[in-house]
Amino acid sequence: MGDGLFVHGSVTDAQEARLALAGLIAVHGATLLDVRTGVMHGAGSTALVTGTANTAPMKVSIAPHNWVTSRGSANGPYLGALAAAQLVDIAAAPGAGTRIDVVYEKQQDATPGVPTPDAVSTPPIYGVVQGVVGAGKPSLAAVVGAEELATVAVSAGATRTTDGTVLITNTARQCVARGADIPCRTQAERDAITKFIGLSVKRLDLGGLVQRWTGTVWAEGSDVPVFASNAARDTYYTGNLRAGAKASVGGIEQYYSGTKWKYETTGRVLYTVGAPTTDAGGAYTFPHGLGVTPSSIQVTTTQQASDLLQRIGVVKVLNYDAANIVVGFIRTDTSAYLTNSLLSLDWTATA
Repeated sequence: MGDGLFVHGSVTDAQEARLALAGLIAVHGATLLDVRTGVMHGAGSTALVTGTANTAPMKVSIAPHNWVTSRGSANGPYLGALAAAQLVDIAAAPGAGTRIDVVYEKQQDATPGVPTPDAVSTPPIYGVVQGVVGAGKPSLAAVVGAEELATVAVSAGATRTTDGTVLITNTARQCVARGADIPCRTQAERDAITKFIGLSVKRLDLGGLVQRWTGTVWAEGSDVPVFASNAARDTYYTGNLRAGAKASVGGIEQYYSGTKWKYETTGRVLYTVGAPTTDAGGAYTFPHGLGVTPSSIQVTTTQQASDLLQRIGVVKVLNYDAANIVVGFIRTDTSAYLTNSLLSLDWTATA
């Protein structure tokens, strides 16, 4: 195969053209030719498959989008587009139980030498692999080159895919140009990508948070390494701890002051009498989630049950430990604890 679009004065063949195009798509596997397949990420790309009111047969609708499919890294990717919404048939609901179907797209190719060639080369096909009640999601292995778009769980009694007895879950993997942050719906999807130093992903389940693989850990934002626990943080920084070091543990960013790790977490709690828990004397206990005993706690009252309470009541922090904050709402006119109140508290805990 040649290095460009021409080989010894001849125009490159389709496979070589596909391999050249592979350089435009983000890598997913162990080699630079093993690109990420799925749908090109953009507005609406995570919700392409939707239900319709069609009956006998039921149908789902696939919205217009660009796609990337493949029959293997050596064969190169197929790039294409669905220009207009496509309806796909869903079989009638089972008499009992729930069946899971898989909606897919595939580029057909009858060219000799491609893996498992089709009978004809035509435009892409959009279809469904029907599942079996109680058997879980069916495999797409028999549909060579198919790319999953969504699953459709059809329960007994359904007559259209907009019914409450039909659950459509969009599962299409999101693709981007090479070098861009790869969109991932979950941590599991992120971890399925072959890691390399500088790999950057965008966590759709975390509001688009960007994470980058440093070679040893995932880093967020301005190179903040991510850890599952403070113990993992300490192991990583053993022998390399310095003032200004950063870490993210449980979604809370921390920094090292030179003598200790410092971080802050905030929250809001709303409750009436006896909730979350009530101690004797009108004291209320709620968890702060910091994991360690904070160095300070600040609590402010954002709502009272009436103007009267706002005039005569104040919130006092009575105690706090590694798990909880205990506060009391005190009547300033009598110094007695109020036990019949509606409170909304904002709190800040610093470690």
